[in-house]
Amino acid sequence: MSSVFRISTPADAVAAAVLLVRYVPENEMVVFTPNAPVMAVMVYPMGEDAPIGGVPLMVPSGHPVRDLAGPRVVVVFGSDAHADAATMAVLHEFSDDDVAVFQFHEGRARCYLMNGVLAGPDVVGEAVDLTTHPYVVEALLEGQIRLASRAQIRAGFAAEQFGTERATSVVDMMRAARGAFPAVGPISAAETIHREVLAGYLDSDNRGIEISDYHAAMLAAAASDVRVRDVLFVHFTEANAAVLGELWRQVGAVLPTSEAGPAFVLASLSYWIGREAVPAREAMNVARELAPDHSLGQLLERAYNAGINPSLWEQIRPAARDAESDRLRTD
Repeated sequence: MSSVFRISTPADAVAAAVLLVRYVPENEMVVFTPNAPVMAVMVYPMGEDAPIGGVPLMVPSGHPVRDLAGPRVVVVFGSDAHADAATMAVLHEFSDDDVAVFQFHEGRARCYLMNGVLAGPDVVGEAVDLTTHPYVVEALLEGQIRLASRAQIRAGFAAEQFGTERATSVVDMMRAARGAFPAVGPISAAETIHREVLAGYLDSDNRGIEISDYHAAMLAAAASDVRVRDVLFVHFTEANAAVLGELWRQVGAVLPTSEAGPAFVLASLSYWIGREAVPAREAMNVARELAPDHSLGQLLERAYNAGINPSLWEQIRPAARDAESDRLRTD
C-alpha cells in the first residue's frame, strides 16, 4: 500500500482517504498528511448537532494535529453542514496554506477549501467511482479494504442470520462436539479442529469462503471452551487474520444470539491482529452486547481502548499452548 499520494483532484483525496482507513467513512472526517516521512491518519466522528465543535483535533498520541509537519488533507464524508463545521474546526488548527478540505457526499467529491478560498454553493463536484480509482483498485482486489461504511460492516455481525431452525441444528452439533473434548484433552481437540476444519480454509484466501454448518459447529465448540480456544491461538497469525476474521464472522452469523458472542469476540481478535480497526471494533461492539461478561472480550476491549499495538500478539499467541502443555505435565 502506497504511503505517498498525489492529490490532483477531489477524487484523489477521497480515494486516498478510503485507502488509508480501509473502509468508506460516513458522517466522519479523515485527516492525513500526504507525502510526509511518517504519515499520520486520524478519523473523527461528526455528530448532527455539533459535528466537531471547538474541541482541538488530536492525533492518537494526544498531540494536536497542528504539530504535524507538512500540509494536511481533510476529507469530509458528509453533508454541506458537516463540511462547513469541519472547515471551521480545521481553520482553528492550521493556517490557510497548510490545509485543503474536500467533501464526499452522495457519490460526488468536491474541493471545499483550498488556499483559504471556500468553494461556492454552485460547485457540484465530480462523480467518483471508487471501484475504478487507481488508489483503490489493487487494495480492493487484495482484500485490503472494504467499500462499506461502519454501519454496513456492523450489520455483518448479526447472529442467527439464517433462521432459527438452522441455528438450533448448529447448536446441537456444537454441544455434541464440546462434550467430546474432555475425553481427548484440549491440545488433541484443538489439533483435530485445526487439521479437519481450520487448515482447509487457511490454505485459501478470504474471498468466496462459505463455512459449512458442521465446521461452524466445531469452531463454535472451540470458541466456547477456553482451554481448546487458547491452544488454537497458535494459528491466529497476521497472515491468517483476514480469513480467520471472516470464518468467525460466519460462525457467529449462523448461531443464535445466546451463543454467538464468543465467535464474534474471535472475529474481532482476528481483525485486530490483521490491523483492520473498524471491523475489529464493530465485531467487538456486537460481541459485548451479546456476551457482556465474556472475559476475553472485556480484555480485548480494554486493549483497543488503550491503543495496544497488534504486533504484541506474536508474543502472546504461543504462550497459551505452552501454558496448557505445562498444565498437563503437572496434573
